[in-house]
Amino acid sequence: MLKKRRIVITGLGCISPVGNSVKKMWNSIKKGKSGINIIKKFDTSLIPIKFAGEVKNFNINNYISVKNSRCIDRFVHFGIASGIQAIKNSNLDILNIDKNRVGIIIGSGFGGISIFEKTYKNFLFNNFYKINPFFITSSIINMISANLSIKYGFKGPNLSITNGCTTALHCIGLAFRMIQYGDADIIIAGGSEASITPLCISSFFSIGALSKRNNDYKTASRPWDKNRDGFVLGEGSGVMILEEYEHAKLRNAKIYAELLGFGMTNDAFHITNPKIEGLVNSINLALLDANINSCDIQYINAHGTSTKIGDKKETDVIKMVFKKYAYDIIINSTKSMTGHLLGASAGIESIITVLALYYQISPPTINIFSQDKECDLDYCANKFRKLKINFAMKNSWGFGGVNGTLIFKKI
Repeated sequence: MLKKRRIVITGLGCISPVGNSVKKMWNSIKKGKSGINIIKKFDTSLIPIKFAGEVKNFNINNYISVKNSRCIDRFVHFGIASGIQAIKNSNLDILNIDKNRVGIIIGSGFGGISIFEKTYKNFLFNNFYKINPFFITSSIINMISANLSIKYGFKGPNLSITNGCTTALHCIGLAFRMIQYGDADIIIAGGSEASITPLCISSFFSIGALSKRNNDYKTASRPWDKNRDGFVLGEGSGVMILEEYEHAKLRNAKIYAELLGFGMTNDAFHITNPKIEGLVNSINLALLDANINSCDIQYINAHGTSTKIGDKKETDVIKMVFKKYAYDIIINSTKSMTGHLLGASAGIESIITVLALYYQISPPTINIFSQDKECDLDYCANKFRKLKINFAMKNSWGFGGVNGTLIFKKI
């Protein structure tokens, strides 16, 4: 049997509602700073929800040329920027590295939804001949991975996953597996999303998923609070460098954490209503893969969307897996500050999980004013906490009944 190789995290990059670098994002998250605000990039007068977690003060031309940036959608902008940040943060020797051994797996839930909306309007109200010739190549989901590979000449595995709100987690998990079994030595992995558009907001509103707190938007995302009324839409990207341990040691790379285990399952039950057993099985598979016991986990960055059903079910999942020990684990939802980045959410949140391990700090879950009695675990309410963390877990689940779990280890 082929011996599985160890994988470590050696680079981080992000664009987020609370900061457009890992340092700024982490400082905001640690302080409990909300990135939720009134939507400014389009007129909201005709839609029911007026707020979201928008990325602010972002300029793609700090990363790529004006000419190249005009040909790609905003979600690709975010993903390229995060990828460039992560590569720089990892101090890879781009000139001398074996580029056949470097891969990229960066996905998105919606892809270029913004350009789809604009192009269809143009098609309806103008004519066939005014369609943007870059419409296809600017909007399809593999354009982040493709553009980064062209920029750096990386010729290893290059693909994208789209799998609902678990997209980024599954991209990271697949990268983990591919390095374990020798398909690459380094893979740049994560997710990106730019779905704050009139159509997306109206669609999520129509199924009752979004918070309606237009007059109290800063506290609208309230995971595990008894008065939570839905999630807040966010946007951005989170990307990390996964690297084989000996390869990282040989080049004296900075190591943030080790990625130890990965689990993924499907509920096979319902498109939008999660089934507890699915995430339970995902966690158990990750624990088995990591070869640790459930009592070894000290910190969980939860999916924690701020929906009535989802938060309660995730609490029940944690109790089912960890039993009495569930009450000793520190749990948080950083979506309380960023909103829900859909396919990119686990990209940002996996970075936060790694930084929690690295700095031995749990960021807070903000906006817990009156904790739901049915959600009775320790959610690190409203203030960050210093604690000893040797093993940390990141959970995600999404539409289609998809589940994913990552386990990281302090190193």
